[in-house]
Amino acid sequence: ELVSQHALFSSVSSLFILLVTMSAAGGQLRCINLALERYEPLFVVPVYHATLLLSSTLCGALYYGDLDSLAISQYLAFALGIVAIVCGVVMLAKAARGGDAGAKAQGNPGPEAVGWLSSSPSQSRR
Repeated sequence: ELVSQHALFSSVSSLFILLVTMSAAGGQLRCINLALERYEPLFVVPVYHATLLLSSTLCGALYYGDLDSLAISQYLAFALGIVAIVCGVVMLAKAARGGDAGAKAQGNPGPEAVGWLSSSPSQSRR
């Protein structure tokens, strides 16, 4: 009923935007699945969210011109927020990499045994 009232998909541009959005969503799911096959979720998920947050924030700021009217202090706060996000991701990645000393002491293999952070995909974790 809503579609018929507003003729939402009657223009070519609307259909094109829908197609691009669906393709991007499929590509995004494929990329995150490939990353999760290759790396540990403790590394992939924070990097994924930080990248999504930074790209959407910067693209939105450029498209809508949100950064045009900021004062110097606001620019600095924005930059500090970006640095905080990147530092948090780096800390999580280091914690994921370095948090296996206890597992090795208990006889469990570390991430290198399953190919974590290596150039080849890990063996099946199923």
